[in-house]
Amino acid sequence: MESTQSVKPKIKASLIIEIAGSPQEHIDYALKLMAEQFCKDLVEVKILNKKITSAEKMPQSDRVFSGFCEFEIEVPDLATLFVISKDYLPSSVEIFEPEHIIFSREHMTEMFNDLSARLHDYDAMAKTLTLQKKFLTEELQNQVTEKIIVAGKPKEEAEKEAEEFIKSLKYL
Repeated sequence: MESTQSVKPKIKASLIIEIAGSPQEHIDYALKLMAEQFCKDLVEVKILNKKITSAEKMPQSDRVFSGFCEFEIEVPDLATLFVISKDYLPSSVEIFEPEHIIFSREHMTEMFNDLSARLHDYDAMAKTLTLQKKFLTEELQNQVTEKIIVAGKPKEEAEKEAEEFIKSLKYL
């Protein structure tokens, strides 16, 4: 009797992971580290090819540098590719093979729940950072106002001057 087991084709994909920040040396180091450590804990991932660029100054900023790693990988299933995407947050994922992928409802449910949890975490972090920024900005404005008052200006004038100073800060 002949076996009719079907062999699941492996998935081949390309992922681009961008790293940005400052100074340039830190970005180059982070890119090198990413290239060395990418998917080390996922033994089922086979890295077919990798390309690393050097960090370059981003056109819209004098102080921010950006570079990327591109990995061509082979994974046993879409769930593994999803885990990699969730953990490494690539800016681009392109699946080369196979042409069609069949995925069970249970796996899709699990993947969407993982994605939702990750997005929920990011949303909570963004809200926390927004509140922290608001509180720090208010505290800075109060401190600047107090210093201006100590320097001899009336309270209303000091508050207005502090507010204008805070508005002039580039990164607030």
